Amino acid sequence: MTCASTVMALCMMPANIWLYGRSFNSENLVIPYQKMALSLISVTSPVIAGMTLKWKFPKAASVVSKLGSYCGVLIMFFCIVIEVVVFPNMFTGIPLKLYAVILTLPLIGLSLGFSLATLLQQRIQIRKTISIECGVQNVPIALTIIAMSFPLKVQEEIVLLPWLYGFAMMTACSIISFSFCVEDAEEEDLTNWKALRLQRHISATMKDNRDSRL
Repeated sequence: MTCASTVMALCMMPANIWLYGRSFNSENLVIPYQKMALSLISVTSPVIAGMTLKWKFPKAASVVSKLGSYCGVLIMFFCIVIEVVVFPNMFTGIPLKLYAVILTLPLIGLSLGFSLATLLQQRIQIRKTISIECGVQNVPIALTIIAMSFPLKVQEEIVLLPWLYGFAMMTACSIISFSFCVEDAEEEDLTNWKALRLQRHISATMKDNRDSRL
């Protein structure tokens, strides 16, 4: 599911940008499709290298994947700090309606994906997967393409939407993950309680049998 959605998203991204962005071309903002295509190729090159590494050297790919995950988190926080320093006024003067709309986008995607999977009578595990794939978008790729395609003066206005969506997405996913952790902990406590109760019942029964024999 993740592989299919990622490939489809990368292939459809240029067409999607052209479809929605052609009406925004003006003297102040011209969408550089050629630069964006080159940026997309440069971003996907490490993915192709990773897939090749996993195919040829699966053991090494596991180590590289874990190392890359930790490095990716550090780079992400570093980029957040850099963006805030470079664009200090990025979040000023934004209407509250825009905040409200962007904060609800991840929830709409998650709910829509889960509802469609439910209508298709998928298992609960598949429903969760489809929900996450529909609600969670690849914000780092969007920010990378923007940084490599547009001049610095224009980026301050363009990066606002991906950043707000990224913050909303992380908040929604954190809440959902926390709720799942609480649910799993409650189920584990209930299972342990039932096992302890059963063990006590068996011990009491065995004791009664011994007493009756005596």
